[in-house]
Amino acid sequence: AMALKVSVLLRYYANLTATIHFPVAAFTPGRCACPRTQAVKGRLSDFQVFPQRATCDREELVVTRINPDNSTQLLCMSTEGVRAFLLAVCFCSINRNESRKLECLHAQPIRKPPPPTPTTPVPGER
Repeated sequence: AMALKVSVLLRYYANLTATIHFPVAAFTPGRCACPRTQAVKGRLSDFQVFPQRATCDREELVVTRINPDNSTQLLCMSTEGVRAFLLAVCFCSINRNESRKLECLHAQPIRKPPPPTPTTPVPGER
């Protein structure tokens, strides 16, 4: 009799959970760490990458910039720039290891090769 009650309850619970639809967490405006972003120039001493989450619909990058007077400033860096892209790629390549973040800050940027220098024409050649 007890086993019958348990199986009836389990079937009822299974039917109940099958008909309940849990809503997917929606993006709530104003819950991101960075309401506005900017291009950041200068020396950086630290950074944090915040992935997309239920309360924010974009990945965010917060950097610590060293000012000329050696004070520091927390800024929200635009993730669309080359520098932010290189930081994100490096951070992923070290498997998001917090203790190795300095490697990404001191990594040499990828430089474009210099444009070819125009050659001076030799007299008599075309």
